[in-house]
Amino acid sequence: MEVKAALRWLLALAVCLQRVEIGQKRPYQAFGRRSNWEQYMPNSLNPINAEDEKNDEGPTQQEWAQMRLATHADAEMVDSLILQSCTTRWRKVAMVVGIAMNAFDQKVPHLPMSYMSVRITEMERSGVLELAGDPMNIRFSEVRLAQPKAD
Repeated sequence: MEVKAALRWLLALAVCLQRVEIGQKRPYQAFGRRSNWEQYMPNSLNPINAEDEKNDEGPTQQEWAQMRLATHADAEMVDSLILQSCTTRWRKVAMVVGIAMNAFDQKVPHLPMSYMSVRITEMERSGVLELAGDPMNIRFSEVRLAQPKAD
């Protein structure tokens, strides 16, 4: 019985290997050297630099007005999305926001994305989350679920 299982495995492996023709580059070989990445990047995407941070002023007046109209149910919905994205280990706020982004857009489309940063701050004040840095600057701040206090 073991011989039949081994033969089936070898046959499956051979079929998989035949799908990539001889001489054809595999997906991980398509870019070649790392220095060639620029030719594959769209012109609209530029690396982050210090000038980007100076121009990042946070939420606009219109976004603040939209956030003021948020209901208690909206806040609870966003809080649950944030908690689902957090772990007990430190994680960049950008990662937390990115994980929750699709559900956020579907469930509360009338709120700006910066509302998640406001809710993270509020949850940190209430002791649900631990925060390191300014959550409005999501690339440079981290968050995790609150750790139990050691007595």
